[in-house]
Amino acid sequence: MKKAFIPMAAVIVLAGCQVTDLDENKAVSEETFKLVAEISSTKTTFTPTPENLYVEWDEDDALSVIACDAGTYSGYRFVRSASGDNVFESDGDFALTGTMTGLSVIYPYSENQTSISDGNTVATVVVGSAAGQSQTQTGTGSGAHIDAPLCGYLDLSGHTAGAGLSTSVPMQHITSLIEVKVNNGTGSAISVSNITLSTSTSAALSGEFHVNPESGALTADDTRVSASASLDVTGAEIQPDGTGSFYLTVAPFSLAANETIFVSVTADGRTARFEKNLSKPLNFVAGTMNTTTVKVEPAATGEFALNETSVSYDFFTDPNPETVTLTATAMPEGATEIVWSTSDQYVVRVENGILVPVGHGKATVTATANDEAQSTATCEVTVNGVKDLNYGNGDSYYDKLYLPVNIEVTDAGGETVVQTWLDRNLGASQVATAYNDHLAYGSSFQWSRKADGHEQIKWSTSGNYGGRSYSSSEKPLNRENPGTNAFVLSTGDWVEDSSTSAYGLWGGGNEAGTGISQSYAAPLGSKTQVNNPCPEGYRLPSAEEMYLMIGTILNIDEEITSRYEKETIGALNDMAESPLHFAAAGYGNNATSGNITYIGSAVGLWCNTPGADETEARRIHISDTRIQSGTADRARGYSIRCIRDTPLQTVSLE
Repeated sequence: MKKAFIPMAAVIVLAGCQVTDLDENKAVSEETFKLVAEISSTKTTFTPTPENLYVEWDEDDALSVIACDAGTYSGYRFVRSASGDNVFESDGDFALTGTMTGLSVIYPYSENQTSISDGNTVATVVVGSAAGQSQTQTGTGSGAHIDAPLCGYLDLSGHTAGAGLSTSVPMQHITSLIEVKVNNGTGSAISVSNITLSTSTSAALSGEFHVNPESGALTADDTRVSASASLDVTGAEIQPDGTGSFYLTVAPFSLAANETIFVSVTADGRTARFEKNLSKPLNFVAGTMNTTTVKVEPAATGEFALNETSVSYDFFTDPNPETVTLTATAMPEGATEIVWSTSDQYVVRVENGILVPVGHGKATVTATANDEAQSTATCEVTVNGVKDLNYGNGDSYYDKLYLPVNIEVTDAGGETVVQTWLDRNLGASQVATAYNDHLAYGSSFQWSRKADGHEQIKWSTSGNYGGRSYSSSEKPLNRENPGTNAFVLSTGDWVEDSSTSAYGLWGGGNEAGTGISQSYAAPLGSKTQVNNPCPEGYRLPSAEEMYLMIGTILNIDEEITSRYEKETIGALNDMAESPLHFAAAGYGNNATSGNITYIGSAVGLWCNTPGADETEARRIHISDTRIQSGTADRARGYSIRCIRDTPLQTVSLE
């Protein structure tokens, strides 16, 4: 006899599960992984009527019918008629009577449409689209879904014997579906071969009613048909960091308080059983979807190791590298979770073990386990190159890569300070080979404005450029979102935005109680940095940082101040031949025309520092005859050289 025992779909919440290794002959130290269960959730789909039912079939092409007649349940078997017209006829003594109150039709597989007949009356059965399948699952995922049998109920209240029935019977699943998700958290593929559901009391995972296969009569006793639901799986390989879904269908069952339900998972010959002891009764009713999540993790060894101990990225050869995910290949005893951290978030970030390279440098990614000793394992990450902030946004102008350069300067207190700068102006195509190298001139920004296209300059020769559009209409009203990518022709500030006029949006501004500070730079994540056009981890220099750098390159003994002017001789060559290789890109001296002047004869650079007049900001320009600090209208265009917010200890990756 073919048993159409189909377990029911119920959500199993295995919170705080204990893991018991069933392979007692194998030492723990030899394990390659362990399995742990996570908390799962319940999703109710529908509840069939009138009852939760369990049946068996002799053949696949037969219907089981349960009739309720004057309070007595009887079971009957219907077979497909010889006419082949999808009418199922009773092969026993069955007749609709006027005392029947309900008729349940159960069918193991789906059909487009069938009907049942007792020789006098035909009831239409509309069957759903779910297809019954073998209790062997091939592969993983939703494509390997195992469906339950179908049940339909026809209310016969008021039915007159012999009268034709026109009411259709909508078919529904009579079981509950248990989905077991197996998440592979190890560094290699695993193969799942079996999933089994059982209980501590060997309670039958059967329904409220059972059809006696010998007599065909329905019994209302608590017949135990099966003590477990087992799913043998073939071809279910799960790749590292992958998830496989496995499905058990279970007839309705109930457990009392203090009883236990078990889910066993076998993978690569290792079996682990997860148990949930019930604090109160639990009913697994038909029509529910239940999920248990099982995680395969590296076995506890007393040590802690990652699948990678060093990772390198080179943006110059691979600007969009493939994702690298760190996982534990060995976990310390008692550890179940890992917390990830990085020594420099502007070299690499880490999110759930996934590495996100950010910019040039070396950083250490640390995994900290939650064992008693708070064990750690590390991976050294190296990144070569710094991407433009807008790299890869679809505008090829921004597809530029930079490198950092370290210089030492002496601050006002006589201390040596390391500064890390980008090797060229923002937007420049290359490092300057001479002070008049037009490919090193780069972009020309209005102060406190983001890289939105207004700054783009396409240099053809040292004195010729194009690519910029201009706007002579009214000033924008929003500094963060000006609504135009054109260079705004204006005097004073280029925007009418009173909320940002004091300090702008390049990170300069007020240090508590001191007013505008020429040494102040806001934290990179602050509101006043939202228009920062520099790559991640970099920003506009403060006026003081700029002055210290210029003074070091030009070997100026006295302090450069906010109003400083000094004659220089050969300063352009000195700037070009310095470690930062400055090019004389000039500056937009005429804000009403947008024209760049002094091309090839002056270096002009913005600072982040606003001026006392809210229409101006600090800048510096250098020619062969003089160096001059001071302020200029914010609507003018100057070059930008970005400084790293926290200097790199070394820029060498050796």
